[in-house]
Amino acid sequence: MKIPSKQEQLVHELTTELSAKNAELRRSYLDLDAQKVELTNNAEKIQHMALKIQTQEEVISIAKGEIEDYERMKPHPESEVINLNSKLDQLRLDGDSLKVKHAETSKKLADVSCLCNELRNKLKSAVGQRDQAQQLTNLYEGKFSSAERQLKELEFKVHQGMLP
Repeated sequence: MKIPSKQEQLVHELTTELSAKNAELRRSYLDLDAQKVELTNNAEKIQHMALKIQTQEEVISIAKGEIEDYERMKPHPESEVINLNSKLDQLRLDGDSLKVKHAETSKKLADVSCLCNELRNKLKSAVGQRDQAQQLTNLYEGKFSSAERQLKELEFKVHQGMLP
């Protein structure tokens, strides 16, 4: 059984480390893709909420117009006015609730965007480390190949009886 040289051990260690870094990089890519999907979904939700807010504001505006028209007409029972006012109040509350939800969703979108930026930076760092490890591995592999070549030349010279 051949005992691995220090260079072979170093190459093996660097190759193992490079494999681990590559696996980590793949996981980071998958995490980034998942967050991109979540970010897109959140953006769509924000747009949907904005449309709901706009629709509620239009409904409120129409209801106000109807109330004003109704009040301009002949006198009517007070209960109908109270009922319409309560509907108008409910629509305002719904609109306010949608605005709060829109603000919360916008904050979540900003948080997800921040996380994406952090992941992007970590990914760049991991790629840089992987590239540096690959360069080091290539350097040691070159040195190892050169040493093997020199060893073979020395063995050949000894075999030929060229060295004392």
